[in-house]
Amino acid sequence: MGWILGIGIGVVTLFWLAAELAAVEGKGQGNRAFFKSVKRSLYVITPLFIVAGVLYYLFFN
Repeated sequence: MGWILGIGIGVVTLFWLAAELAAVEGKGQGNRAFFKSVKRSLYVITPLFIVAGVLYYLFFN
């Protein structure tokens, strides 16, 4: 049960961080630019989260 909670928090954090980066990147350009920027941010952030998760479970589990 704990790992499900951890994955959920990780996914929420992933989307929150992508939205924050998109908001900084596309100020005043409308919703379409915002969602395009969120998608681009997710492409960058997701592999970083995966690598961080693998390293965490290798060294601390």
